[in-house]
Amino acid sequence: MQIHPGEDTLNFVDRVLKYTVKNTDVGFVKNAFCDTFFRVPIKDFEPETYFSIFEKDSGTATCGLVGKLMVKILLDNGIDAYTYNFGFDNSMFTHIVVLVKHGGEFLIYDPLFNYTLCDERGKPIGLFRLFNQIIGDSLKVRIHSDSAWSDVVINVNDLEPFRTILSANDGCPDILFGFEQIRESTFKQSKLRCYQCNEECNWFDFRTNFETELKQETLLNEFHEGMILKINSVSGANDEKRIDYLIDSVLATFTNPIR
Repeated sequence: MQIHPGEDTLNFVDRVLKYTVKNTDVGFVKNAFCDTFFRVPIKDFEPETYFSIFEKDSGTATCGLVGKLMVKILLDNGIDAYTYNFGFDNSMFTHIVVLVKHGGEFLIYDPLFNYTLCDERGKPIGLFRLFNQIIGDSLKVRIHSDSAWSDVVINVNDLEPFRTILSANDGCPDILFGFEQIRESTFKQSKLRCYQCNEECNWFDFRTNFETELKQETLLNEFHEGMILKINSVSGANDEKRIDYLIDSVLATFTNPIR
């Protein structure tokens, strides 16, 4: 995927976001490439390898893999971008978004839930401005999220380790309701990917569960307030170490919100 001559940078970033959403499968299907993507240095990371796996419904992506795919496409087009990991370390309550360096800011995109984080005027908000709102207890963000369809693929054998977590949700219906069987033990269904769509997930609402954990363990309440809980280093453009140090330096000036 390439930027068009003269194309506005943020217009291209939006196209990459939508392309990544539409062409990544999510769910539970083990795959040697998808399950070890984090071991591949960004310079050697080839998005088409993974997109071909998704086209064959032979693997699924986590937020980390989806984020790395978006970052790599942007880097290949001369746009500095990074994955940003936040949440509770060594738990299921972690998430990765993409930061895009633009106009002296680090704009926030989520290619798993398919949205751009914006300010109250509907303009993409920078990471440090978001931090200041969180610390000032004045979070005023809007979600720009155009719905897009992508596939959810589940191999029931690969699902087993997660069944206890998934079935713990109140009123959890049959996880595979509405799915079509495509291979032995493997089922697929096309679903909308958008910020609001996660709340309608019939087997696990990650955002609501994340917010529950936030309220129990911290002084925070809303999903995006959790972005102040940075874990791991940012990864992406050549200056990733400098950007990581910059972000850590800013976060070090804030009071730790953990109870």
